[in-house]
Amino acid sequence: MTRNGKQSGWNIEEVTDVEVSAAIHYLDSDSSSENGADSDGATRGICLILMSLFLEFATFVLLYYHTR
Repeated sequence: MTRNGKQSGWNIEEVTDVEVSAAIHYLDSDSSSENGADSDGATRGICLILMSLFLEFATFVLLYYHTR
């Protein structure tokens, strides 16, 4: 706790850019991976699965109407 309700103990003029960047990366969960590479991989995987399901459905429909 602070000694006084208005004093935090931080001298904002002495905080460097590196320390600010490190604090932001520590607090921001999305910045833990470099450029969000993990989320991009998951998005690509989901898109590939959905695309393959759509192609299987389209093939089934085309074969069903072609043999009819």
